[in-house]
Amino acid sequence: MAAANGNGGTRAAGPRCIALVGPFQSGKTTLLEAILARTGAIQRQGTVDAGTSVGDASKEARHHKMSVELAVATTEFMGDSYTFIDCPGSVEFIHDMRAALPAVDAAVVVCEADEKKVPQLQLILRELEDLNIPRFLFLNKIDKAETKVLETLPLLQPASRKPLVLRQIPIWQKDIVTGFVDLALERAHVYKEHAPSEVVPLEGESLDRSKEARFSMLEKLADHDDALMEQLLEDIPPPRDKVFDDLAKELRDGLVVPVLMGVASRTNGVLRLLKAARDGYLDDRCPQLSAGIAYYTLFALFPLTILSVAAFGLVVGAGTARTELIDFLLDNVPLQPDSGRRELERVARLDREPRLTERLHTAVLGKLRQPEVMPVGIRSRE
Repeated sequence: MAAANGNGGTRAAGPRCIALVGPFQSGKTTLLEAILARTGAIQRQGTVDAGTSVGDASKEARHHKMSVELAVATTEFMGDSYTFIDCPGSVEFIHDMRAALPAVDAAVVVCEADEKKVPQLQLILRELEDLNIPRFLFLNKIDKAETKVLETLPLLQPASRKPLVLRQIPIWQKDIVTGFVDLALERAHVYKEHAPSEVVPLEGESLDRSKEARFSMLEKLADHDDALMEQLLEDIPPPRDKVFDDLAKELRDGLVVPVLMGVASRTNGVLRLLKAARDGYLDDRCPQLSAGIAYYTLFALFPLTILSVAAFGLVVGAGTARTELIDFLLDNVPLQPDSGRRELERVARLDREPRLTERLHTAVLGKLRQPEVMPVGIRSRE
């Protein structure tokens, strides 16, 4: 279902699922808390340190002050429903992120201007790129950044195969970030703590810096739009609607990664991030995702393994042959060694039991629901 995006274009309306991913301790759970607070889902923004956040609610997470599992929360923004999945940032729990990504419409990659975290950022972006998931980069904690934003972009770019495109630049006053300039809207905003930002005149040094940064943004967008490139070469200012359409389309097609910024602990930049995500949806990935889930459910490794052993058991009755097949499968399919072997051997013996067809269906469907024999992880392929 389509709806107006507020900038002259259209977008797909309906529920959305967005993953919050990023390197360890980049502020993902704090951003989730800020989103819920700014959209009215919770009355007061909690903190990880105080143990009052919606995410990191388990005893272990509270004790370590870090995410150890997925956290899911739903809220509404401008008439649409959004479900956010806060994924742990520690590499020990990357399998949780991998399990969630196939089901999301988009991802917000939370990061900092920290060169030491670029390798982990690259790992996360590769996962998103391989799945062709539209993604934003949210540069968090800019109030504590020691590197200017325009210097940060070249620092982070090696982590992404696709161009990082600045949507905002910060407004500085006496070495303090007081707001930002939206390069697409050509509008300046001053931060208000735990409140919406205030629009202020765009003038002086901020105006000069924004013109240069906006032209750089448009150049990157024009790499995939010949009409926009012609306008830039002829010094014709492109219409604002054209800029928003290009941003949304190239985000959807995975051609660029828009970069926004803020301070999640003070909810700075959160509403602008939500608006950018809302306007960026031009199509509905639900049919594609549903088909993908159905396909991988039907052709997952475990049910195919069970079926192959059962079929083999009908043809080959020798115990040695069945044992060799089971050994081969356990070496190449990521099943729990002990319980997986027991269940495979049990199914392989069904050819000697009565009511074969009924028993086979019961065994296959029943074992799909038992997590103790499900895959423990996907092994690397040479």
